[in-house]
Amino acid sequence: MKLLTLIFLTCVALLTGCAAKPPLPETLGVQDLNAKQGILIGSLSRPSNKIAFNSYTLLFRNIDSDESYEVTARSDPMSGRFVDDFVNLDTGNGQLVNGSQFAIIMPVGRYEMYNFRLHRMEPSGDSTTYSAKSDFSIPFEINGGEIKYIGEFRNVPNTFMHSWLGIETEMLAGGSWDVYDGSVRDKDRLKGRFPTVPWDTTKVELLAPAPNLMMLIRRGK
Repeated sequence: MKLLTLIFLTCVALLTGCAAKPPLPETLGVQDLNAKQGILIGSLSRPSNKIAFNSYTLLFRNIDSDESYEVTARSDPMSGRFVDDFVNLDTGNGQLVNGSQFAIIMPVGRYEMYNFRLHRMEPSGDSTTYSAKSDFSIPFEINGGEIKYIGEFRNVPNTFMHSWLGIETEMLAGGSWDVYDGSVRDKDRLKGRFPTVPWDTTKVELLAPAPNLMMLIRRGK
């Protein structure tokens, strides 16, 4: 199984909102595939047994118009719980993950993934968001009438232990993304919700780095 790893380098402050899944339209059908637009799909996930960020966001934009799009999974600010489509899913290598699918209707055009956000509210009340030190570009295209799958973006957090009020607490310090091909699972789950979409025609195209991004992204299997 191929994967890409995105290494995250710096952080800024950001506030969170209410609990939400990654974006799925209220309705989605074959009528949403035409010469002027296509559908971008994938999933966001995280290890079931690891400390979690409060929100995970992928950032995309149209290269020509600069119109931006976001994919966000966000926990409830009070309970810390996510609204997940799959929980304790066995990935086949001994790792269990939680996560959700996303689907976005996008106009035909040239796009890029250009950054991400990993947000955390600490027990002390501090708010921190990790992102790439500077914007990058991982390009892809949306063609008319096409469904494009770009991967399962699985977060792998970096953690450390911190003493707060005499209590040892696990803290987050950025992390990485492993991008897997979970297209069979994700298409099956989306098909259950949106049965009229021709999911079997989906084009699988995991986002791949340009040579000048190799310090940011590592390829592997």
